[in-house]
Amino acid sequence: MMLEAGLVGARFIHFACTIVLFGGTLFDLYSGLPRIRSERLVRLLPAVLFVAAIGSLLSGLAWFLFTVRNRSGSS
Repeated sequence: MMLEAGLVGARFIHFACTIVLFGGTLFDLYSGLPRIRSERLVRLLPAVLFVAAIGSLLSGLAWFLFTVRNRSGSS
């Protein structure tokens, strides 16, 4: 039971981080002119993308490990 909960949690975090990473990188294309953007957004967006990339990497690794444990049937 705990193994499946970890697998679901890892998938959720991975998909959430990947969606944020994808949307954040394309934000420049659909946000309008560069002079309209706020300075706060310009400062925070690289940090958000970095955290999303690290989260996606770590949750992908966790997803892989939970899948291997689930397939093998052992902890």
